Amino acid sequence: MIIKNKFENKCTECKRVIKIGTEVEWEFGIGIRHLKCPKLRNYSYEKLLTLKKCQECKVKLEGDVFISDNNRLCMKCWENTFTYKGGYFG
Repeated sequence: MIIKNKFENKCTECKRVIKIGTEVEWEFGIGIRHLKCPKLRNYSYEKLLTLKKCQECKVKLEGDVFISDNNRLCMKCWENTFTYKGGYFG
């Protein structure tokens, strides 16, 4: 649901403060996030394939890379995205 922010709160995605009066996406029990959150870049798949650095930690991408939630990530950041435990999710 899109609403105007009534309180100064942090975005649930990027953790940056969102000012009062800004239009935000709100979900009951979850919180608010920017309509166009910088963490959720919404790049096309083709654009993601051209990126040379992890979008989280900015390390140069080599070897295994992952695309998750429209972000191109290194193995370490991809694992941090989930509750990842030695080859399975739980």
